[in-house]
Parts: sequence; C-alpha cells; structure tokens
Amino acid sequence: MFKIFEPYQDLVTLFSLKEDGPMKITDDKRNFTNRQAFLNKNNIDENNLYVGRLQHTKNIVLVNTKEPKVFSNCDGLITNQVNTYLSFTVADCTAVYLFDPENKVIGLLHAGWKGLKEEIIRNAIELMKTNFNSKSENILVGVSAIMCSKCYEVQPDFMNNFSNYPNAFIAKDNKIFFDSKNVILSQLSSLNIKESNIEFIDECTYCLADKYFSYRRDQYGCDPQAINAMMAVFGIKN
Repeated sequence: MFKIFEPYQDLVTLFSLKEDGPMKITDDKRNFTNRQAFLNKNNIDENNLYVGRLQHTKNIVLVNTKEPKVFSNCDGLITNQVNTYLSFTVADCTAVYLFDPENKVIGLLHAGWKGLKEEIIRNAIELMKTNFNSKSENILVGVSAIMCSKCYEVQPDFMNNFSNYPNAFIAKDNKIFFDSKNVILSQLSSLNIKESNIEFIDECTYCLADKYFSYRRDQYGCDPQAINAMMAVFGIKN
C-alpha cells in the first residue's frame, strides 16, 4: 500500500475499497459479513483486531493485549504489541499510519478536519515519544486517500478553524476549497518529521466514485450510523 513501509516485512498495512463493501460497525449484518471477509482475505484473526469507535477527537489509546477490543470516544490507537491490529473506518476523513521502525511502534489515526484542528497527529507523535522513546527523525508516515482540494468545498466561516494555515485554502469561482493535505504536511513539518519519511496515497475519495465511499459525495447529512465507509488496518505480525 505504501512504498515507504515495504522494507518492513512484518508490517501489515490495509485499506479496504468500495468493492469490499461497507465496513462501519452498525447493526447491519451485511457490514459484519464484509468486515469478516476482508479480515479473512488478509489472514487476520478477528480476536487480534482492536477497533476505535471514532468521535472526531484528538483522543488516543495506548493498546496492549489486556485491553478490551473496542474503544469508544477515540480517534487514535498506538501499540508496540505484535499480532495486534489497529483499526478505524473512514469515508472522506483520512487514515494516518505512523511507524517507528527503531522501537517497533505503530499508530493509526482517524484524521478528519476536527481531528486536524485539535492536532491529533501531534498528540500521537508526542505519545510515541513519551511512552516508547520514539524520535521524530525515525518516524515514517503513510496517509490514505483523502478528499482533494478540488472537491473539498467549505463555507467562509470554516476558515476560522485553520486560521494558522492560510495556504490551506483556495478561492476559485466564488467558492472556497480546503486543502487538508496542506494542513497535514504543515503539522508533520512542525513536528520535525522528514519530508522523505512521508507518503500520501495520491487519490481522492470524492473523485473516484467506483473505488471509494464518500460521505460528502453520497451521504452528506445522513444518520452517522448509516454512513458507508472503508476500513483501515495497521499491525505488526509475529
């Protein structure tokens, strides 16, 4: 999935596609079937899957194998345990994969605009440093498909959320568009993450209707429980 992670054969980096079906945890049994099929296809035991029930926060949980398998009110998971697979669902928000190869620590973040505003990436990297002795210069970052700046239209008052990032907004045809990639890069740069250690999947969830689910394109304003979403998974196999 990410070339930056290819040298590390023990890493498992996954991101489901529209063809795999909706993955959000709901009462819909079809979603459960889709999740199970995706995990089976990738040889992951469901008993080793740790799931964050996202709330668009900067909250992060440090996972060990004694923890429960599902965490409410969190948008980030970090672990150094092998055979422990971290997971979130995303629609237009992005999944951010963090890896410290020196200390064998991984992190998976659900990063929507609210999480970026609250600086969830900074929170995660600081936790990696504090709890696992990670160093910025060693951390590798993979960023999943994300809604591009040509599609991410916002209202003028939205700009107040990112007043420190003037280059994250593009005015065109009397409309304003948000470049979340710019914010992610700016935040990583401020954390001294090397540009050569960052890789984006250069695809847009909104543009590629046959490949990705998109909340904004297909489901804007619907019941959150009804959102169709992809599943991100990150783990270190034994």
